[in-house]
Amino acid sequence: MYLNDLLKTCLLAVESRHPTSVIEVNEAVLGHQRFWEEACSPHQALEILRVQATQLLEEDAHLVMDAQSSDIYLVNQPQEPTLWIYRGGCSPAQRARRQAPAHHLVAASV
Repeated sequence: MYLNDLLKTCLLAVESRHPTSVIEVNEAVLGHQRFWEEACSPHQALEILRVQATQLLEEDAHLVMDAQSSDIYLVNQPQEPTLWIYRGGCSPAQRARRQAPAHHLVAASV
């Protein structure tokens, strides 16, 4: 899927076709965003941006979802994706946290 439109429209397209995907912000492009702490659903991304960065939703964007990549680029920042899209339901960081061994404390009997 390829789409050149406003960021808002690109996110709506992802929400419509891949509602279980998760979206993560590329801090190298947008900088650290306190309001966007980790990957979230397309619907949550739209809501976060509506409340916290409405002007960003109105920027021209390019959505690329093919076998090689799933990304959204802002037209004014075409070198790197602005948002990464993960169709597996979680981002690599979320997957790593799930797979990390849990450390359980065992109480010593007295």
